[in-house]
Amino acid sequence: MNWLTILLRVLHIGGGVFWAGATFLFAGFIEPSAAAAGPEGARFVQRLAASGYAAAMTVAGALTVIAGV
Repeated sequence: MNWLTILLRVLHIGGGVFWAGATFLFAGFIEPSAAAAGPEGARFVQRLAASGYAAAMTVAGALTVIAGV
């Protein structure tokens, strides 16, 4: 197996683990807690989105898919 195949597999698996883990964390813990907090929860989610969470999820998803192809 050459080094490019190994690198792509590591990127695919690592990106997928991060992507899936962050999604389950958000859907299972952050979103229900923010919904229960009311208006303060909405402010928290807005701050989370502004901090780069959405960009990190986009990059992780794209990296996972591209490395997998």
